Amino acid sequence: MKKTSSLLVTVTACIVFLISGCASAPKQVEQKERARKDIEKITAVEIFYHPTHYVVMDLGGSSVSGIGGIFGVFGAIAGAAIEASSKLTFKERTEARSKEFMALLKDAKTPDLNAAQAEYLATLIRKSGREVIVTAVERPTQETSLMDVKDGEPGVARLILRVTSGYTAETATASYKSTAITEFALRNPTGKRLVSMELSKRDNGETYSTFDSLKAASTVAAESLAKDANQQADSIFRQTFDLPPPALAVK
Repeated sequence: MKKTSSLLVTVTACIVFLISGCASAPKQVEQKERARKDIEKITAVEIFYHPTHYVVMDLGGSSVSGIGGIFGVFGAIAGAAIEASSKLTFKERTEARSKEFMALLKDAKTPDLNAAQAEYLATLIRKSGREVIVTAVERPTQETSLMDVKDGEPGVARLILRVTSGYTAETATASYKSTAITEFALRNPTGKRLVSMELSKRDNGETYSTFDSLKAASTVAAESLAKDANQQADSIFRQTFDLPPPALAVK
């Protein structure tokens, strides 16, 4: 239970800082161009993904809501995330709703979002002529640029994914909006980091006025998040193995 709660706090913080505008991707410097020679040498890749853990979160009734008067609603959201590990009302509500949402998807035999994203990404990379292995691991805990795994196939590059997805409402009366974050790190067979980045999308247009309406449409809601995940997989491919001829490359 402690492990689940710790994961919940970590995932919740990721979502909250995206909502508050604190999450930011690195400047879109073409990392892949700097690493072009190393990437071109890669003939096999192992993609590491972790099982999906959806988060359904609202900040209604949080004891830190008063912060909004000073820093606005986003300040309140960020404050709630920071105190999520100790404010049991917020933590328990998030944990209960996330668990209920995931149970509905399990009963409906909804495909695992992260596994599907990894397989879709594998298909894209295979089209570039590389061999691809897809492996499930526990959710990485390091910051994006440091993400790695202990075990991997010898002589094979590693592409580590960390996904945060769910539906969040900024207040007790606000609608639930989609949130999708995919972080990734590409390492060559010796472990050298070649490309690392965070991709995020908030509100794809799929919104629900209440938690009950979100539950009633849980399958559709999950499918919407899956589309975002695949779009982010497209971006990962473009930022790594989609290498145009040097003369056409962005400088």
